[in-house]
Amino acid sequence: MFSKVSIIVSIIILFIIFVYLVIYYLPIRIGNLASKKFNEWQQVYGRTETCQMVVDWLKKQLIVKDAGISEDGTIWIEFKNGTEVDISTYPSETL
Repeated sequence: MFSKVSIIVSIIILFIIFVYLVIYYLPIRIGNLASKKFNEWQQVYGRTETCQMVVDWLKKQLIVKDAGISEDGTIWIEFKNGTEVDISTYPSETL
């Protein structure tokens, strides 16, 4: 039989794992996937259309509160947990 202490410790560990996933891992993972999709799709559709396609994809993700394209062409993501991520849409040599 489990003791009360082991149950409490298990709950705390599960909570820490959940917080890690929601606050850190999932936003980084979604940002990386969006960047990868941008790089793949840009070869076919061009920069401007690809930016909108990536934003449309991001808005369908459950943890994304909002996404859009800034005036300089950067894709921005706001997650439901308050985390914000920007994705550059320019080749690294132009930055």
